[in-house]
Amino acid sequence: MSLSSLLLPAVLFFALGVIARLIKSDLRFPPDLAKVLSIYLLMAIGLHGGYELAKADIAIAFQSIIWALILGFTLPIIGYLALVATRKVSPLDAAAISAHYGSVSAGTFLTAIAYLDNLSVQYETYPLIMLAVMESPAIVVGLLLAAKARHTVAAREGGGKAAADNAEKGDFKDMLRDAFTNGSVVVLIGSMIIGASSHL
Repeated sequence: MSLSSLLLPAVLFFALGVIARLIKSDLRFPPDLAKVLSIYLLMAIGLHGGYELAKADIAIAFQSIIWALILGFTLPIIGYLALVATRKVSPLDAAAISAHYGSVSAGTFLTAIAYLDNLSVQYETYPLIMLAVMESPAIVVGLLLAAKARHTVAAREGGGKAAADNAEKGDFKDMLRDAFTNGSVVVLIGSMIIGASSHL
């Protein structure tokens, strides 16, 4: 591995962010700019994933999507159970952490892709499809786990199981709607559909 393979803007900016954090710099993106860049990044991932989906073998692409959904649903659950088993993290915090780490780090993924491209290393394109699919299940599972944790806390704090059940039923529809209409989910899935449609 040569030094030039590490001298990529994506890798170097990633390192700059780490250094800024270590020296406790006040370097911050303005909130609006960070949101714009996040949407742009998600659109790029979705379009690229859709393009790969359009030219992929249907059977293999379908398998990739199925495995992405399985991983997206199971990883947050495994993380949640592991955190709760330690008894050092509350169920609500465990749900938030497991949803976060069950989803995909798009920045890390794109940095790795840029690194491989610079080395001219061939790699499968199906992970791009999986990346675009995996975000939604993690968010949905995280919200379900959080709702379950709130239900348990409400029952324990004297509201009673019936009151907790009613509160959970009222929250469930809103929870699912929020999960599936989350901005990042809409941008990712929408961009993937657009990318696939434009390359059919």
